[in-house]
Amino acid sequence: MINGMVYTIRTGISWRDLPERYGPWKTACTRFRGYALDGILARGPAA
Repeated sequence: MINGMVYTIRTGISWRDLPERYGPWKTACTRFRGYALDGILARGPAA
C-alpha cells in the first residue's frame, strides 16, 4: 500500500489511475489522507 502512495506521488497520476498491483485506489487514497492528517508524513523517518 505504501508503494502505491509513493508511486502516485512520484508520477503525479490521479488516485483512480493507480495500477491494480498496488491494491484498490480508494484504500490507498484513504490511508494516505489519514496519514497526512495525523502528521505521520510530516514527521519523516523514525530515528
